[in-house]
Amino acid sequence: MAKGQQGYQWEWAKFIEKEHLFRGSLILGNGSSQAISPNFTYANLFEQAIENEHILEDVQKLFSEFDTKDFELILKYLNDARIVNKALDFNNDCERLDKAYNNVRTALIKIVRDIHVTYQEALPHFETIGLFLRRFQNIVSLNYDLVLYWIIMKENNKNHNNPLFKDGCKANSIHDDLLRLYEPYNGEKSSCLAVYPHGSLFLSTGNHGESKIKLKSNSTMDLLEHILDYWENGTRPLFVSDGDSKKKKAAIKRSNYLSAVYYDILPNLTKPPKHDKSLLIYGWSMAKQDDHIFEQIRKNKDLETVGVSIYAQGKSEDTKDGEADKIYKKLKDHFPEIQKIYFFDSTCAGLWNNEINRLTAKR
Repeated sequence: MAKGQQGYQWEWAKFIEKEHLFRGSLILGNGSSQAISPNFTYANLFEQAIENEHILEDVQKLFSEFDTKDFELILKYLNDARIVNKALDFNNDCERLDKAYNNVRTALIKIVRDIHVTYQEALPHFETIGLFLRRFQNIVSLNYDLVLYWIIMKENNKNHNNPLFKDGCKANSIHDDLLRLYEPYNGEKSSCLAVYPHGSLFLSTGNHGESKIKLKSNSTMDLLEHILDYWENGTRPLFVSDGDSKKKKAAIKRSNYLSAVYYDILPNLTKPPKHDKSLLIYGWSMAKQDDHIFEQIRKNKDLETVGVSIYAQGKSEDTKDGEADKIYKKLKDHFPEIQKIYFFDSTCAGLWNNEINRLTAKR
């Protein structure tokens, strides 16, 4: 298609008022977190932990030996080794293993505390983003942070008896059939399923299985510190921090919840009855390290319309169009059945955390 036919709109609000589109699925990448705080620019926690000297030099060798940057995987291996040593009474190695385990766990706690925004810092964005999110039937977040979870909790508290958003995560377990969650609660016309293919800070794993970390009270304001307390007491986080697509997929397969999202939800975003066959991508570069996600999304063969945000501030028209051309080609190569592809400036009014008064989000 010629450039002018590809839908380079750049202005979300004017377009969406004219065209009643994009009420299907939303994919959120790291750019959505960076829009909340530049702290989230550091997508690779391991590299940042090394830079901040949080990981001991001899412990760094473990990450190299297993060719991984995944904290959860190293914590699992160290914990398994401690169990074996204890069972076989190899007491001489127990102290070193404990030291290594505590260092990795402490490094993860420190780096998350270093870069993650507080609830109060993120709060000013919640109302605008909540309004934006209400239009969708699926939300797929590739981010590990708590921003989306905080917003969903705040939105659901407005209608506590019949919450709009579901994540399939119970206080003590993970829902065993995520597809059933598409059914709205009593009296509601619709619902929105929010899933986390790479996990999230509020999810935990360990000998107890996989679950949502419970709060000490009904407030979400202390959730981050509460999660870090859980980690200090031995609970392992359920999120993927490795940067390589192959290793990310391997980590997904080790988790029941992540596998359910990956194999049951991502290939079926357009399958539930009455679901809009559209996809909006915000803040996701679709880079090689996420090929495993793209692999599953492309299985939605009846997808009709795709919208993509591009950070356009300070870029010339040729630069913006050049980026859009590359994405357009990738999408058409993998989704030849797509009828329309649109591009939007990620900072324009009405998108994500960019305020607008005229745009409504009635479902």
